[in-house]
Amino acid sequence: MSLTFFFIVNPNANSGKTKLNWEKKVLPLIRLIFQNVSWVFTEKKGDASFYAYFAKNCGYKTVVAVGGDGTVNEVVNGLLDNPLVYLEDYKQKIKGELIENYKSEINTPSLACLPMGTGSDFTRTLGIPYHIESALKIIKQNKLVASDIGLIESNATQGEKLFRYFINIGSVGASAEVVQRVNQSPKKFGKNGSYIYAAIKTLLKDNHFYTQIAYDNEPPFQLDLRVIFICNGRYCGGGMEVSPKSKLNSGSFQIIQIRNLNKIKSIYLLSHLYNGNYTGLEKEIILREAKKITLIPIDNNIIPIECDGEQPFLAPVEFSLSPLKINVIIG
Repeated sequence: MSLTFFFIVNPNANSGKTKLNWEKKVLPLIRLIFQNVSWVFTEKKGDASFYAYFAKNCGYKTVVAVGGDGTVNEVVNGLLDNPLVYLEDYKQKIKGELIENYKSEINTPSLACLPMGTGSDFTRTLGIPYHIESALKIIKQNKLVASDIGLIESNATQGEKLFRYFINIGSVGASAEVVQRVNQSPKKFGKNGSYIYAAIKTLLKDNHFYTQIAYDNEPPFQLDLRVIFICNGRYCGGGMEVSPKSKLNSGSFQIIQIRNLNKIKSIYLLSHLYNGNYTGLEKEIILREAKKITLIPIDNNIIPIECDGEQPFLAPVEFSLSPLKINVIIG
């Protein structure tokens, strides 16, 4: 029996609705469409990265992240040998078919995403629908693209080198504040509404960040920054198509750099972020490509960052294109 699909399920995704739907709706479809599958529920932050690492070392061919963008991010880190937590004896939590002491060459499994989270923005780039049965059938077809991987590195904590991989979009500034609001909220406004509400509240605060920025090997410059998006994927923030030109295998990031704006222009900007059309904001927004971006706070300014909806640490940070890739199932 070959080890094929390993589903890593975040039961708390989408305000706990994933747990309610899994046994009743999703699992019967999986058993109908697939053979020899295993699955596991995560319990806390970091678990998905451990299970992805475990699945890789067991020889599974495909790991399916079931949840939102945060679950996808943890799975990506686990597949790239960066488990974010260190757990022991978790095998008994894995249900379905499981071969003990499986011996194989260790190859990185393909990544599939089943969108059941609040944002699930990465799946929009992949062309995976929210309709569960349709999404599962696409996953079964196994159409692959070798996706670029982003890397964030920071040494802000007493000289300790911290790092995190990301596959969709990383950002610095107001967008990270929005993510924090969404993650801490009960999401009573639904998927898109939660992001819009958090974005408006954040933009009305009029926060901005004095930063030194350097692209690739170019000289650094200083900027009164509102937000900067470093894009491998196209969507973030619950459906904002901030980077229509992004391609997962382009070999570079698409950059959307936004200067400090007043409150009126900030709200005006929000509608442009949803359709990726920045006409009329050419003085405030710089669009470009890069493979490496370094951001250093000026005057000890606290600058939040995020990647794939997660907040691993604060600036100073360096975003770079990793030499690693992951095969991702697309629609």
